[in-house]
Amino acid sequence: MDLNFIVSLTISIFMFILGIIFIVQSVIKKRTAYVFTASMFIGMIASLIEVFRTSMLPNLDFNSSVLLVTHLSFWCLMYLLSLIFFIQLEREKILSYVLLIVIIIYVLHITFGIFWIYSDSFPDQAQKIINRFWDLTYALMGILTFTYGAYIHFKTGIKAHEKEGYLLGSALILISIGFLLGFIKDLGINVDIQNIPVGEVLKLIGIFTFIIFYIVKPDYIFRLPFQITSVLVFNRLGMLIYSAQYFTEESKEKLDPDDTSMDLITAAVNAFSTFMKETTGSEEPLKRVKTGDKLLLVEQGEKCSIAIISTSSSYFMVQSMRKVIKELEKKYAKELELDYTDSTFFNEVPKLISYSFPFLGIPKKELY
Repeated sequence: MDLNFIVSLTISIFMFILGIIFIVQSVIKKRTAYVFTASMFIGMIASLIEVFRTSMLPNLDFNSSVLLVTHLSFWCLMYLLSLIFFIQLEREKILSYVLLIVIIIYVLHITFGIFWIYSDSFPDQAQKIINRFWDLTYALMGILTFTYGAYIHFKTGIKAHEKEGYLLGSALILISIGFLLGFIKDLGINVDIQNIPVGEVLKLIGIFTFIIFYIVKPDYIFRLPFQITSVLVFNRLGMLIYSAQYFTEESKEKLDPDDTSMDLITAAVNAFSTFMKETTGSEEPLKRVKTGDKLLLVEQGEKCSIAIISTSSSYFMVQSMRKVIKELEKKYAKELELDYTDSTFFNEVPKLISYSFPFLGIPKKELY
């Protein structure tokens, strides 16, 4: 049996398992990682096309060149969407010039792919140029995506002190190196060792490490590459419903059982909001306060609000905050209308927060 077919079939099986897991995450668990789920779905299609292309079925009449171009175009689109997802993990908005660059690369890849299908009708020199640029655009998309993904995961390892971040970052670096070596090989430079395609081997090791890890721990894909240290929830009158501090598994920090920092933060949020309203006349609620290396981010709902203290913010953190508010207002509609609060009303708030913030951290101390 052909080795390329075996590899393609194996990748396809794993991609389908991972893709189904993330479709379940998005539909049933209502995760907001729709971009990544879409990229997994496209990866499933790409892997199927490659299985079909390498199947070598007898009496099969098809244009292999068209299938190859289609297969790589789907993979390239998957890389593009994955890159957007990695950016959303770290930033609140995608930089417009970054998005423009990757879209241009993708369009060029498809364009040169179409030219490559009909390259037999071009002069030899033109064929070489088309082939080189087609390979280059594919390699660039892979290198950009997986290098940035590695950066995000290494940052998670550093900021959250989690070994998983280093493992996944290393896996993605291997894939990036594989793309680079593959392009160098296409230039005619031998990078193989004793006829072993080093670039392809590195990519396969990285791909299988990444996929298998996320099959076992799918929630970890939502792990933010920075540390959230505190979460506070208020009712519509600004009274504290719930608050907790968080730490990572390897943190050695100990908390004083008489610590009153949450009370001080609560008072500061309310005082600052009142101060801004009285001095500026602004009716807009407090959104964020940056002080030193800490960021206080507040999201306001109709009946409650949530405040988070972290070292940074991102698209997914804001989305998770809004999700918590939505779930709280749905579950505790009557309790949040009251002019007083009782902690026994909101005993499932920690579960809602944990559900909306996968791998937020481990509660170090629940203060209310």
